[in-house]
Amino acid sequence: MYRVKALPVPRQAGSERKRALVELLAKIEAGEVIQSTDAVDIWPTDARSMALPWLDACKASQGSLDAAKALHDAVLPNFLWKINCSNATVYPFNAPDTGSGFYGMADNPARAWLCAIIQALIANEDTKP
Repeated sequence: MYRVKALPVPRQAGSERKRALVELLAKIEAGEVIQSTDAVDIWPTDARSMALPWLDACKASQGSLDAAKALHDAVLPNFLWKINCSNATVYPFNAPDTGSGFYGMADNPARAWLCAIIQALIANEDTKP
């Protein structure tokens, strides 16, 4: 399993963070637009860069590809991405093959990309001690 480098010190720890990610993924897959209250505890503001990944997640759930890319760059900096009209894949830069990625499907590419990002982050939570 590949390690995902996330933003520094999320407010939630361990299984609580994984539960929040799983719940967020379920909302997105159900077609809901996520609110800031759904995302701010998962992706707090990065004080060093003033990045707002929680806001990018909310905008990506509304269909913004720019926001999906900004979130991807913030939370999966060593991952490549591939998207089309209804699905997306993110995979580690050093993956032995592109079949080892994380997938997302949705009604638009930004939401699909957001699902793939969250799938990768959930997998990362599974690899933590």
